[in-house]
Amino acid sequence: MSIVLNYIEGFARFRTKTNLVFLEISFGSLKESEYLTYFAKKQGYINDTDKFNLIKALERELTAMLITTMKGKKQD
Repeated sequence: MSIVLNYIEGFARFRTKTNLVFLEISFGSLKESEYLTYFAKKQGYINDTDKFNLIKALERELTAMLITTMKGKKQD
């Protein structure tokens, strides 16, 4: 939730630099959730390999989307 909420809050800002800050916060939240996914797998909370791999694929997709968006904002 933190990822998308920070993204939305940044989108609602009118200044590009402020929007970029919120995108970077979203990216940090994504990295936190990636660690939590790994931790959950290691602790046995996620036992289904297919589900784990799906989560990792979604994390990679979100990473690519955020990086692309951030690069676009830096060029503004």
